[in-house]
Amino acid sequence: MIFNKATIKDIGVLTDLRIAYLQEDLGAISGKDLELMKATLPSYYEKHINKDLMAYVARHEMDSVSCAFLLIVEKL
Repeated sequence: MIFNKATIKDIGVLTDLRIAYLQEDLGAISGKDLELMKATLPSYYEKHINKDLMAYVARHEMDSVSCAFLLIVEKL
């Protein structure tokens, strides 16, 4: 297993893994909500990755099998 810091090139994988996690955790997601996530997550990741969102991808051979996120929020 290899762990790498995610880059812009990983946005598709991050989106797929996030949706898979939510489906596993919450159960069925409506088609409308699923389409909304597919439409908005990539732009969110592109805007925040390696700024206030640190993302790491676990890879096994050629497959991305897991990811971890650290979202930094400063509260005053």
